[in-house]
Amino acid sequence: MAIGKFRANPIIWTLAVNYMSMGVIRLVWVNKQIYPDMTASTVRASEMFDAIFRLRFFDKIALPMVMMIILVIVLQFVMRRTKFGVQLKMTGAARTPARFSGINVERMIAIAFIICALTATIGGLAVTSLNRVGAWYNGKGYEFKAVTAVVIGGVTLAGGRGSIIGVLGGVLVIGILNNILTLLGVGTFSQDMIRGAIFIIVVFVNARSLRKMGRDYE
Repeated sequence: MAIGKFRANPIIWTLAVNYMSMGVIRLVWVNKQIYPDMTASTVRASEMFDAIFRLRFFDKIALPMVMMIILVIVLQFVMRRTKFGVQLKMTGAARTPARFSGINVERMIAIAFIICALTATIGGLAVTSLNRVGAWYNGKGYEFKAVTAVVIGGVTLAGGRGSIIGVLGGVLVIGILNNILTLLGVGTFSQDMIRGAIFIIVVFVNARSLRKMGRDYE
């Protein structure tokens, strides 16, 4: 509602709600950790949760990889071949003209965030299964990595531009960059600095291209 109705900045609003939720979780749980093998009702349930990350197809392909490929294919089709995808891109590119053309802008934004929450939940399950523990710090720092991957993939912060395939490319770039920096012995803080510099450069380039087309981050 805040983003659709009152036009709050989606990134700032999302980060604000994220930090607020994290504070509430830390306050309620007091840094307690949840271990699936200790809290699951049955051993079978614990094994199934553990298998989310460790299950392999043909002894090679991890289940999260399969889920990612399926999501990429489905969402790419939705964005390129369906009425919903066209209306969603139009809403991101030009909200006022989209409203005048009969699109329910607030509903489109709400559905987009519901889809985003669903995919984030799937990712959260995979990360929790990987760590074998439920804690507030799971996925900490991933929000900036995600935004950087999206921007590198060609999606503009102003909305209306980009593709799911491009985002996949951005994710691969971030993943490969992390592996290279780790193999080179670059520390965590230095890696954060490098990712931050890359983010600034990409946003600067995108902003210049938008201004040349008569658009800006409004």
